[in-house]
Amino acid sequence: MKTIFYFGLFILFVYGCGSMDSKKMESENDVVEISNDSLDFKLLVFEPDFDSWLATKPPKGAYDLGYLEQKNRYYTREYNRRALIPQYGNLYPNTINYDPELDYGLELNYMLYMYYEFFQDKYNQRL
Repeated sequence: MKTIFYFGLFILFVYGCGSMDSKKMESENDVVEISNDSLDFKLLVFEPDFDSWLATKPPKGAYDLGYLEQKNRYYTREYNRRALIPQYGNLYPNTINYDPELDYGLELNYMLYMYYEFFQDKYNQRL
């Protein structure tokens, strides 16, 4: 269970920050950070294998934004439902704050969708 907790740690932060228009994607110490400061959103993925898994997947341009938003709404609803059920233990440590009414843009929606796909593959879960 400790291994699942360590690998299952995923946090989505929505926070206010400066009005810079820069986009960045960083990978340090097994943390993938995607942010767009002009939109005030940040996605952090704490998964050691996520980068190498993502490199084998289609690029974000292969997906329609509407498709990604629809899948993320569904996956987030199910993920959060499971996070609130104690029987799932540490596999779903936190709920994910994803508001379907907000425009997160293609990059963040793509990375969140890819995280859900990674999560399902790695932990043999079906959201």
